[in-house]
Amino acid sequence: MARRRQDTSNDTLTKAQLAAMRKELESQERYKVEIAYKACHNAAAYRSRLPSPALIQELVTIWKVLRKVESPAEGSGEGVTNLGALRDPLFVKLNTL
Repeated sequence: MARRRQDTSNDTLTKAQLAAMRKELESQERYKVEIAYKACHNAAAYRSRLPSPALIQELVTIWKVLRKVESPAEGSGEGVTNLGALRDPLFVKLNTL
């Protein structure tokens, strides 16, 4: 019988760590945030087991920063309207967090 790997990486990021990550991402250029999103998404998607909670927290934080950057300001008419790449079914519900 196959054994499960003993992976105890159920650590989560603290609120301070998430706030620092968000602040750093918001100061980056948009393409760098997109690169970080794609790298984190690939790390979570191409695993044989469930990703760690910290990885999911990081992915959601990056995704929220991208949504904030790409959403147009009210009444300005600016911003990117094609959010197809960011509308992953996995993360549609996470936007309400």
